[in-house]
This record gives sequence, C-alpha cells and structure tokens, in this order.
Amino acid sequence: MSEALKEGFDYVIWMDADTHILNPDISTQDMINVMNDKDIVIFTDPGRLDIRNTEWSKAFINFIWEYPNFNKIENPDMHEQGVMNNVYSKNIMKSRERMILLNSFNWVCYTVPC
Repeated sequence: MSEALKEGFDYVIWMDADTHILNPDISTQDMINVMNDKDIVIFTDPGRLDIRNTEWSKAFINFIWEYPNFNKIENPDMHEQGVMNNVYSKNIMKSRERMILLNSFNWVCYTVPC
C-alpha cells in the first residue's frame, strides 16, 4: 500500500484474498464516491480498504505498520485490523474525522435487495 501511494495513484484499494464480489453492478467508482471528504474507507468483513492518496493517509498507513506491539493488539490473528480498530476507537491521529468504517454486508444491502 505504501509503495502504491508513493507511485502517485489517486486511490489505492486493498482487498483480502478471500473477498467475495457479491454485486458486480457496484463499480469501484461507486465505492470511491462513498468516501466524500474522508481519506480512508474501511469495509469490515471481507477486509477492504479504499485509500485516497493524501499526506494524512500516507502517514496513517506508516503509523499502522510501525505501531508498537503490532501483532499483540486485541486479536493477534487480525494484525493491522486490530491496530486500526485500536487507533480508530482511541481517535489517534484524529482518525474518526478522516476515516469511514462500513459494514460490508450493510453496504451491499443498502445498494441491492437482500
């Protein structure tokens, strides 16, 4: 992610290998439009991050990777997700002002009949 942001792309999207595309009619642009003025959207469940290339998002990603006790936060099997949850819940780096957390299932249900 950090390298892709350095390359100068406007957005970087990360999806876990087990992400399922449930509605191919929802475009990447539709997902980016959800961001409004935020720098990062975290879709829970399938593990997706949409990151706008800003100085804040670069600093945030670096902060996450360098976070003390990175693998011991909350759930050691979740690695960066545990750190992001901890940082968000404590509003470190004013993360609540710069990020959106969306439940992926709700996003799908709001955009298609469930």
